[in-house]
Amino acid sequence: MQVRTIILLLLLYSIEIFAQDIFINEYLASNVTDYPEMYDFDDYTDWIELHNPGATLYSLDGFFLTDNLEDPLKWKVPDGTLIESEGYLIIWADDYDETPGQVYMRPYWPWDDFTTRHYHTNFKISKNGEELGLFKADQNENFTLIEQGALWKYLDDGSDQSSGWTQIDFDDEDWGSGHGELGYGDGDEETVVGYGPDENDKYITTYFRHAFDVNSASEIQTVVILLKRDDGAIIYINGSEAVRSNMPLGSITNETYASSSVVGSYEETFFEWSVSANNIIDGQNVVAVEIHQVSGSSSDISFDLELNGVSYANTELVDSVSFGSQITDVSYGRRIEDNNWSFFGEPTPGGPNNTVPTDNTEPSGPVVPSLETGFYSSPQIVELSAGSDTEQIYY
Repeated sequence: MQVRTIILLLLLYSIEIFAQDIFINEYLASNVTDYPEMYDFDDYTDWIELHNPGATLYSLDGFFLTDNLEDPLKWKVPDGTLIESEGYLIIWADDYDETPGQVYMRPYWPWDDFTTRHYHTNFKISKNGEELGLFKADQNENFTLIEQGALWKYLDDGSDQSSGWTQIDFDDEDWGSGHGELGYGDGDEETVVGYGPDENDKYITTYFRHAFDVNSASEIQTVVILLKRDDGAIIYINGSEAVRSNMPLGSITNETYASSSVVGSYEETFFEWSVSANNIIDGQNVVAVEIHQVSGSSSDISFDLELNGVSYANTELVDSVSFGSQITDVSYGRRIEDNNWSFFGEPTPGGPNNTVPTDNTEPSGPVVPSLETGFYSSPQIVELSAGSDTEQIYY
């Protein structure tokens, strides 16, 4: 017998929406069994659905999502993201901060490499209630913080540096130094780093640090990272992880292999990310990067990086919703007939909200059977009852 009752506790909701082409159409803040992500990181995570009701293709260049209206540019929708006419876009709010096309290794069976297919924000949605905002802003100014070919400190002795090496106050006086590109094996390096005494068992991890000064951090809303890496890399800004590229999920040590080898044109590619500038401070800042080999016999590593700060103007709230406590596997979305918000016991990610909505928020009582559980030696009649004539029992 399966019982499914969808009756919810409604707290104060406030919704603000302007006349626009794109809006937040539905979200699920507590996804346990309803809609699995399947391909990338987790099976069941929070998601946000955007909808383009127009008759033409719509570009999301310059759009941002946030779970804090005081931080409107928290997660930038990657430039080049499109929504088809009358189409829907699912963005997974799972704190992985990733875009389609990045390579990872699963930290569990089948331990395979996979290439991301979906969009993932740098925040999760709280089931206890918060706010979501869709913003649009115009790029105003670009600040070069680290140039390609910059001078980097590096450590190539095969040691495990734990986490202290990513901090601003870490003493790297005894490290080597050289201009990018840094690495070995390709013959085009500006600075050649070491790999240890055995070319068939090279050091897996090499560490890099670069300090830079910022006069007015408040003028920078996002930072754009351009990274050349062979094979895998993790980037930290002032001690906080900002980007993980071609690396496994979970904990990382100096013996952790990159997820896959880098070959062909990817060896010369600068991969790009746009991340929040919240960790940038006035005065000295540090970018720390660890480069990992795919194996001890890998023939080469390559590293170079460019960091740009970006400021925005004309930040505009496109759509927002504030909400209270949410119910597991029940979404909140806009009704088709009047665009007002309701709960949906059957969420419809990636499509119109055409299932039955409800605003009935009275919690249901338990379903009570007429017999105690156990074994019976003869046929029995079991009656199910609920506390209200308006409640329905599904079995």
